[in-house]
Amino acid sequence: MIGVEEARRIVAEIDVRLPKVQVVSIEQASGYTLAKNLYCPFDLPSFEQSIMDGYAICYNENDPLEFEVIAEIQAGSKAAVTLNQGQAARIFTGAPIPSGANAVVMQERARQLGSQLHIEHIPKPNQHIRAIGADLKKEQLLFESGFQLNASSLGVLKSLGFKEVEVYRKPVVSIVVTGDELVSEDRPLQKGEIYESNSTVLKAALESNGIAVQKVIAVRDDFDATREALKEAIKSSDLTLVSGGISVGAYDFVYRSLQELGVQTYFYKVKQKPGKPLFFGGLNQNYLFALPGNPGSALTCFYMYVLPFLKRMQNISEFESSSISLALEQGINNTTGRALFLKAKRNGNSVHILEHQSSSKLLGFAMADVLVYIPETSCELAEGTSVECFIIA
Repeated sequence: MIGVEEARRIVAEIDVRLPKVQVVSIEQASGYTLAKNLYCPFDLPSFEQSIMDGYAICYNENDPLEFEVIAEIQAGSKAAVTLNQGQAARIFTGAPIPSGANAVVMQERARQLGSQLHIEHIPKPNQHIRAIGADLKKEQLLFESGFQLNASSLGVLKSLGFKEVEVYRKPVVSIVVTGDELVSEDRPLQKGEIYESNSTVLKAALESNGIAVQKVIAVRDDFDATREALKEAIKSSDLTLVSGGISVGAYDFVYRSLQELGVQTYFYKVKQKPGKPLFFGGLNQNYLFALPGNPGSALTCFYMYVLPFLKRMQNISEFESSSISLALEQGINNTTGRALFLKAKRNGNSVHILEHQSSSKLLGFAMADVLVYIPETSCELAEGTSVECFIIA
């Protein structure tokens, strides 16, 4: 059994083969990781642009505050308009600045009567004009290789005319669910049965991070069946997640099956609560996490170990779980001798530990937005103590 810090170090340092590169359209690129640096192809904006609804004017500092309006320019206009001294053009946000104009007066500071325009005062040079390249310069670095594309970054690329990008292929993930007691929700429960939820939980957690699940395999508590299901999943997947069967009970066959299949053990059992019976291993660059069967334990291990590893598998530059330091709203007495991960809710600069901490319960997770980490060496923490909190929502 190893400690949390050692387990997370192994996940962060295990040698992972870089995924293959593929080309995808911008519309399909959300959640993918860039395989090369992207640079701005041109200045943005590529023309001087009004940032207000108002009037573009051509003036000298000592000119009168009266102008002749000779044109109207809307966003997208391609008309060639030139202003001479004392002339103005009605203009709208995003429209190109006419030649000769040296400021824009917002409409609230001007009064038009017929073709005559009166302004309240002479503006500053280039007032309310967005200069060429004000947002982005040609050849400016946009996103580095390893950046995970999101909605905003795709919007930037689309606005610059990108049609497709080179990205790393997302890992192929399968889920294996074990347990004779687990049944589908399409029939009433019998004595000793429970509805299977871990596959739904893990699949949703993966999909929320841009990873589609290739297959879900349900297997009964039988050694041969477990071994064959794991063999199939490992062979066809980059990463296999196993739910249940990893403890030391008479009907827990996962660890024995993994040994027989030749899966290398990176670690087995972590000194933490919940999630002690956690396995991480690999076979021929195919990796596997065997998670505890209790839903709360499984999801804790997913956030703390599986998700950071998945980001490494995609070559995402920042793959560590995001954490912040918050002050406890209530004291904690840790008598377990293990590290704790407690479901909690952030409240400004403090954190409130929630009820429903049992490893078999998911209700606390549904309400939580952070996991409070209490190291195994911390026994008594007073109210107000700063603790590390891993963001999970």
